[in-house]
Amino acid sequence: MALEKNQEFLQAFGNRIKQLRQAKGLSMRALADALNIDVNQISWIERAKMNTSIMMAYSLAKVLEVPLPELFTFEVKSGD
Repeated sequence: MALEKNQEFLQAFGNRIKQLRQAKGLSMRALADALNIDVNQISWIERAKMNTSIMMAYSLAKVLEVPLPELFTFEVKSGD
């Protein structure tokens, strides 16, 4: 059950990153380049295939030009 909740959170977080990235008109490649990381890492975050660090979240917020808490403005959909 806890692992399901973790996955739901990661999916909601990934969707939020994608939403903010697209709102800025950035491709995954452009975001990855701005962060100096591989484009696959952005893809993995957005598809909830990877749990990222708080420092990466901080960097994402800076590049996306939003306050850090804005990355976590989402509802976790429950599978219940």
